[in-house]
Amino acid sequence: MLGDIVYYSESGSSNVCGSIDIKHFPYNGKEDRNDAYQAPYVWVQFKNITPYVLISVECRIFAANIFYDKVAQRGSAQSETKDVPNEAVKVTDEQLINDFEDRCASTKCRDGETCILNKDGDAECACLTQCEDPKDERLMVCTKANHTYTTDCEFYQMQCWCRRNDERCTRREALTDSIDYFGRCQHLGICTEFELEVFPKRMTTWLGEILDALFVRKDLDAKYEVLVSEARKMKLSNTEKWWRNAVLWEFCELDRTHDNSVNNEELARFVRSLKVLEHCIQPFLNHCDMDNDNKISSDEWGTCLGLDKDDMVFLKTFCSH
Repeated sequence: MLGDIVYYSESGSSNVCGSIDIKHFPYNGKEDRNDAYQAPYVWVQFKNITPYVLISVECRIFAANIFYDKVAQRGSAQSETKDVPNEAVKVTDEQLINDFEDRCASTKCRDGETCILNKDGDAECACLTQCEDPKDERLMVCTKANHTYTTDCEFYQMQCWCRRNDERCTRREALTDSIDYFGRCQHLGICTEFELEVFPKRMTTWLGEILDALFVRKDLDAKYEVLVSEARKMKLSNTEKWWRNAVLWEFCELDRTHDNSVNNEELARFVRSLKVLEHCIQPFLNHCDMDNDNKISSDEWGTCLGLDKDDMVFLKTFCSH
């Protein structure tokens, strides 16, 4: 018989024989072991596994002695099991995990998908079976078609189902839809000329406050700490542009490709996270893109937010490291 299955959610709750979704569990044939395998949102732990075991409820054993749990029941009182001869070669846990990782290493899956091993032991992408329950309503997303999803994971999962003509696809328009902003769909209003005019001052102020707060919480990359120290001195001495370093920091964070510009993809999450609170963010960024090339250079960023030329030279140098 199969030993206890303990399921851990990110919230820390656990229950015997809980929900186990599409995951892979290495098993090395030891009769008594206590191991854990980590996958998105779920940690599954087997206890006292015998060498002849197969999880039931449409589960199969695949190549390299890896368990593939296709479907499992949530909250069942006990797990049905049946014995299956274990003919696979006994290998170490590390080898099994490395084997799975190696096969999936070259398989790039889209958002809403995860890499699995099929019945032939080959890596392929499959739609996520479950998204984590949101802990905060602010994690909801509103799409450009004005549909609210519980999380971005749920939206990408819906896109995956619709791409594959899965019966769970209930919004086929999701295929051409995209995330607009974080939060429940609501009327955001129109950014007026006056609001757009005063927006840069408001943005530089809250960027400065965010940078300092991250430093206090010790959530700031060490290379930015010197910027905080300098900004605090500037603020104490009533320097007008005490927020300068925060503007530099934000650009460095957004410029993931280190090419001294931020494109629409790099800006997407920044915009989505702010749009409910600051409905002028997108019009402002559009205004910053002075040459309409769908990206904002370090010079355009600095000009829009009131940096001096010397600051912009420093910005290019600092962000490139």
